[in-house]
Amino acid sequence: MHRRRPKKSLDSDLVTSIIKDVEEKLGNEPIRKLKKVKFISTGVKVIDWALGGGIPIGRLSEFFGDFSTGKTLIGMQFLREVQKRNGIAVFLDSESSFSENMAENIGLDYTKLLYFKPQTIEKVFQVLDTVINEIRKKFPEGLVGIVWDSIAATTSEEEMKKGVGFQEMGIRARLIGQGLRRLMINISDKNIALMFINQLREKIGVVYGKTWITSGGKAPEFHSSIRVMLKSGNKIKNEKGKVIGQYGKLEVVKNKVAPPFREVDFEMYYDQGIPEYSGLLEHLFKEGIVENKGGWWYFKDKEEEKFRRKDFPNFIQQNSELIKEALK
Repeated sequence: MHRRRPKKSLDSDLVTSIIKDVEEKLGNEPIRKLKKVKFISTGVKVIDWALGGGIPIGRLSEFFGDFSTGKTLIGMQFLREVQKRNGIAVFLDSESSFSENMAENIGLDYTKLLYFKPQTIEKVFQVLDTVINEIRKKFPEGLVGIVWDSIAATTSEEEMKKGVGFQEMGIRARLIGQGLRRLMINISDKNIALMFINQLREKIGVVYGKTWITSGGKAPEFHSSIRVMLKSGNKIKNEKGKVIGQYGKLEVVKNKVAPPFREVDFEMYYDQGIPEYSGLLEHLFKEGIVENKGGWWYFKDKEEEKFRRKDFPNFIQQNSELIKEALK
């Protein structure tokens, strides 16, 4: 009977020798050493889980949805987390959506924010190139988080010149495609995380299948490592019936750094943003990690450690290892 010879493992000295020879031939094009993707938190545990860890560094993430679905709020909370890690936060506000009051409520220091209001796509990419290059001169290894709000609200210089009624079909998409090809090279290994916000547009005459499309052409879809669709839910009211927030739903429609198609629900409040543990208990219950009996909640196989819903944040802080294990 013929026996297969056991496969020998690849000699590391051989690989090192090949790398050295290739680098000598290529000169300025050295072989890059691959690293694990790192993330910046959104400040919300369940959203970080859905994304695979948060907003990936060295990549582009696109968040899109209808109005009032939490897109800008998640962007602001992402920048808050950048500041917490002593990074530089940048906000490009083509939509005039930034709120200083909300920034204060969620703990984003807007006095240290690099804030711009570019009105055209050409200006957006000019700002991005300049900001990234200047930051890297004075802050070469530091963390940088950038939010552009939004693709849909930004016009082109051609449209600004020609005025209302000008047919700009394809111009914005071409400009964004050109800009992104340059930009992605510029951020890939520079400790920069990009988040672009976009809006939905209805496909005219389409009844079946996907009835919506995002603005700006195919380039943002192609270049994004993560694409997230946000939807709004019911209003949240206090004991007096006053609306104080609303429910939201997040669906990951593309993910190149973690499993895609994860869905989570969360609450957002008009005076505090999205709480860190928003939607987490419901998510753990849906996954069968937490069980409920008679108003008491407990982790599976740990029925002796019960807690009430209102005590969940305190329970998490005292049992952080349980949550880390549950969200792996």
